[in-house]
Amino acid sequence: MDLPPLLRLPTEILLNILKFSASPKDPQPHITLINVSLTCSHLHHAIFCSENDSIWHGPTVALGIPESLHLDQVLFPGSSTVQRRLWRNVAKLNLGWSRPFPAGTPTVPRSQKAQRELPPQNKRGDWFGRRTIEIFAYGEGNRRGAAYGSKHTSVKDDGCAVFQVRSKHGAGHPNVKARWITGVLDPALGKAKEVTSEWKAQEQWTATPFPVSTGFMVEEKNGEYRVRVVDAATAGLSHSWNLGKRMPDRFVANGEILVAVTFPNLESEDLSVAPHIPSNLICLESTGVSKSRWTKRAEAESKVVWEFDLETGQVLKTMEFKTKSASALSGTGLRAAFTTAFTHDFLLTDTHIVSGGAGGGLLVWDYSKDHDEPVYTIPDPMGSDATKLNDAPSFPRQYSALSMSVDGRFVGATTSDKLWLFDMIDKKVHGVYSNGRKIEKKDYYVKNPLDDFPAGVWCWYREWRNGRDEKTGELGWEEVDGFGGVAYLTNLGDEGSLIRSGLAVKIRGFVQREFMDWTFLLALLVGLAMSVLVLMFIRYRA
Repeated sequence: MDLPPLLRLPTEILLNILKFSASPKDPQPHITLINVSLTCSHLHHAIFCSENDSIWHGPTVALGIPESLHLDQVLFPGSSTVQRRLWRNVAKLNLGWSRPFPAGTPTVPRSQKAQRELPPQNKRGDWFGRRTIEIFAYGEGNRRGAAYGSKHTSVKDDGCAVFQVRSKHGAGHPNVKARWITGVLDPALGKAKEVTSEWKAQEQWTATPFPVSTGFMVEEKNGEYRVRVVDAATAGLSHSWNLGKRMPDRFVANGEILVAVTFPNLESEDLSVAPHIPSNLICLESTGVSKSRWTKRAEAESKVVWEFDLETGQVLKTMEFKTKSASALSGTGLRAAFTTAFTHDFLLTDTHIVSGGAGGGLLVWDYSKDHDEPVYTIPDPMGSDATKLNDAPSFPRQYSALSMSVDGRFVGATTSDKLWLFDMIDKKVHGVYSNGRKIEKKDYYVKNPLDDFPAGVWCWYREWRNGRDEKTGELGWEEVDGFGGVAYLTNLGDEGSLIRSGLAVKIRGFVQREFMDWTFLLALLVGLAMSVLVLMFIRYRA
């Protein structure tokens, strides 16, 4: 069968034609590509072939991805850790995020019980199996035991997860001050190990306790700030970003890219800007290190990829958090007049932000476009929660923590006893998991009831197998259905001896200092006694 003249063109020319047809200046270039792919099998293969994936860059720009970003710089590529990054997956992900949820209360799947530990890895008869952590979120518990913090999962963490754990009272030792200990969990081994790098001043940079963000260290020198990140693959410190005079408030990082919300520059001439309110959004790329010709010390270099800032007399981007909720936003009628915009961390994708909102809801903002209000809300599924008490008040439960999957597709929100997973592409509740915590009637709307239930971390993991795709014939990773799951882990501090090892250093240092002090005092007394005896002996002989 003879091909039409268009399909007989060299591949490079055909790709350029397809790129031109999918220009980001087109309001919906992804629709153009899809329509062209439906004309014949040859064009369908050309458009969806992984080798020609660059033609999907235009649609991602139209959907809000900054044109300057490279594929390996995208925070959430629409694929998991082991999967290949493709522009078409980025386009699919951001197109899904831009669509609102259907009106009304969503259907809630049956609640499943979370496992208490990670089971042995399933390799399906070969050694090509992989296990990755897709979502990692802390869970609050009793205030007498260990407490946990968790870093948002990243596609660059090689399937591992970073967390922090601390003993509330220094394991009962009165002279040991409780501190946060950073650890890395490898899901393949099911064990955790402590980050061994010393968290202290380096190269005259002083570590500052602000902000408290798991998996990161903030350093300050001469009014300038630097952020360093824990590398999950090596359990050490890796990338570094210089923020200059911008004091960081909250941030997320993926590989070389850091996106941070910072406070205004205190040296700014705009006196109307309140310095205690974070208002600037900046994206930085870590470009390596260089040595100063004067100090001969290595200094981290960073490049600003994009920035939303304040100009004198003009606000470029604003977001309003309303304290009263309209029925259009709630989806379930009247809700309580309060906002959770600042009670838990926000989620940041390459184009959207998820924050707390009115009545405890979750608001979705598109910061890549000119919107002065949220584009939609994630509906409250707990109106049909089977565990809801019949005589409970009509306002919703509050979420304790927000998280997002490695691929950027699923939003995780936790309450005191459950993990909710929202599919942001199919716009549905993907799953509900319970950690077994018994909630009494009086505590149903309490974020962390006063009981003996242990704190821990929610861990959603997946199993993968290396194989060849039946449709494309390409070699890659496919998910092993039915072998992933969710676990609520409460013993990470014990498994890796994180608490014990951290406390041992503290106790050993305390004992060594006390021992050295007493040893020095005893030696001084012995020396004085010997001197007195020598003087007495000399006087006696005289």
